Formats: sequence, C-alpha cells, structure tokens
Amino acid sequence: MNSVGMSSELTKLLQGDNMRVQLSVPQLVEKVLNREEGILTATGAVRAETGKYTGRSPQDKFIVEDRSTKDKIDWGSVNQPISPEAFEKLYDKVVDYLQEKDEVFLFKGFAGADKKHQLPIQVINEYAWHNLFAQQLFITPTNEELNDHQSEFTVISAPNFKADPAIDGTNSETFIIISFERRTVLIGGTEYAGEMKKSIFFCYELPFTRTRCPIYALFS
Repeated sequence: MNSVGMSSELTKLLQGDNMRVQLSVPQLVEKVLNREEGILTATGAVRAETGKYTGRSPQDKFIVEDRSTKDKIDWGSVNQPISPEAFEKLYDKVVDYLQEKDEVFLFKGFAGADKKHQLPIQVINEYAWHNLFAQQLFITPTNEELNDHQSEFTVISAPNFKADPAIDGTNSETFIIISFERRTVLIGGTEYAGEMKKSIFFCYELPFTRTRCPIYALFS
C-alpha cells in the first residue's frame, strides 16, 4: 500500500517542475550554498542554523485522532490529539505552499537497516539542507531498490509555513502532526531538522499487517 493514500494535490507536487528528486550529496551541498541556507566549515561540512527552535518542540506535536488511532493511543500531554479536519486543512495549505516554491526536494529511502523491518519512506523538504540531513540520517536505496521503492510513510517539511493557532487548531505557529490514515508526517513553522528524525524513529503499527510495537510510545 502506498504511504499517503496519495492525494491528487501531493501527486501534483511530486510531479511538479520545481521538484528536485534524489539529488546527490554534492548536488545538495551546492544547492545549500547557492540558496544561502548554510555555509561550509573548515572541514568541508555544511553548517546551518535552525532559527529560534534549537531543539524539539514537544508542545506542538499532535497525532490525528481517527478510527485507526482513537482506541490505540495513550492520549495526554505527550500524545496530543488533533482532528482529521484540522489535519486535512493544514495538509492542503502546506502542499499548496510548496507548489509555489521555486524548488522543493525529495528523498526516497529507508528507516532501519534490517531488511525484515525496514520502513520505506519519502521526505519532501522546502530546504535543501533538510533534504541533505534526511539523506545522511536514513538509508539511501540502491538504483535497483529505488526502482521498486514504495513509500509507506511520507514526511512533508515546510519550515517557513507558519500555522495560525486560532484557525488551524495548533498551539503555536509550529506543528508536527502525524496521520496514520494518510501515513504522513506534516511539519511546519520550525527549522529544527531533528523533528523529521523523531517522527520516523518511533514505535509504530502498520494497519492490516504486522504490529511492531504500541503506538502510545510515539512521541515520548
């Protein structure tokens, strides 16, 4: 099953002329420098700043409360619920926002080295350096694996898109929302790249197949 229950909006974004797919490390480094997202250190590494968010934003994380999660989540101050309607509206806004950018970056890869438990993912980024981060953190597929790659989870990260809490149902301009129905992580309002890592490296359950571990540990 494809990860996102692929909306027409997301399909349009992925197939857009502004989408840069599976760029190499040198290509991404060049993009980072040309777009003035970061600089090179004396050792040749990319250095980027994350703005006011220098770490995770725990009060801004949500899980969509729907039929697949309602009775499976340990709801509370850590696992905060958000409605499917609020998620869908933000999802559409973020996808529309990214469609208007000059460049957007896509990485397809895997979380987890064990082939039996690998999670195929795709990461869509507004920033080239975030895409570089994803490529360094997750496993890059071989050309053969890439041909057969079917993402089971999608991360969409738009740091410069800021939510309006009064309209969007968030706690601030920042949001990290996971939808198990869409198998999508939606991130906005924060440049801290670690939110992508934390959102994928969690205990998760795949619908209709195998249970890996309880969802309640997701954001703990």
